[in-house]
Amino acid sequence: MKVKQKPLSFSLCAENIAYVEEEYGTRHRNRSHWMDDLLTHLRLKKTAPATQVVVVEKPKAKTKRKVFVAPTVEEVREYCDSRCNDVDPEKFIAHYNTNGWVRGKAETKIKCWKSCVQTWEGNNKPAAKSNESLQGDW
Repeated sequence: MKVKQKPLSFSLCAENIAYVEEEYGTRHRNRSHWMDDLLTHLRLKKTAPATQVVVVEKPKAKTKRKVFVAPTVEEVREYCDSRCNDVDPEKFIAHYNTNGWVRGKAETKIKCWKSCVQTWEGNNKPAAKSNESLQGDW
């Protein structure tokens, strides 16, 4: 029982034509011989083991994360001024110094104090006004 081979997609580029003419010479009396030789060449080229040396690069070593350094009051003040928010730098520093620079019930260590300032900034915004038309008597 013959095994069906997958059809190859190929192009009649100059490289393929030159190879078949060089390899098989003047045997090509008709188009079918020429196409058979070209398909054979392409199948062998596709399944032939690579003769080139492949250089495999070692994966880069993971860089260690920087150790968290608590900010000073001045650094927090400068950051808050650049963001134009109402966060009190002294209160911010005092809060996290008391908690050991962890946050939440899970006590996850703080990696970036600037994101904590942004959270405080969001918490200081006034709550949105409720729709008074829905609070009337029914």
